[in-house]
This record gives sequence, C-alpha cells and structure tokens, in this order.
Amino acid sequence: MVKQPEPQYQSYLMRLWRADKEKAWRVMLECVDTQERYGFANIDGLYAFLCEQMSDNNRTGAKD
Repeated sequence: MVKQPEPQYQSYLMRLWRADKEKAWRVMLECVDTQERYGFANIDGLYAFLCEQMSDNNRTGAKD
C-alpha cells in the first residue's frame, strides 16, 4: 500500500477591528498551532504575509 502524503495546511484565527469610525481597520492573525500573533496595519501587509506563508521557501508551521 502506497502511503499518501498528508495535506499541508496552516490555520489562523483572524481578528479585524478599528478604534473608531475615522480610523483604518487593523488585522491580527493568530496561529492556531503555536498561538503566535501577527499584526498588520493594512491589507497589503496581511496579503504579503500570507503569500510568504504559502511560498515553497517558507515551510514554518506547515504540517508535513
């Protein structure tokens, strides 16, 4: 029987908030496995982080 590779995944809890209606939205991700938190001042920072996490060069936190 051939062993199938386990799927690779990362799980995050995402929180969105803003101090008041005039302030920009902020984002925080918390890694479900490690409870590490990552804060972002804007959506571009969040997007860059997620792209890096999905790259083949960054395997931190991936399930192998």
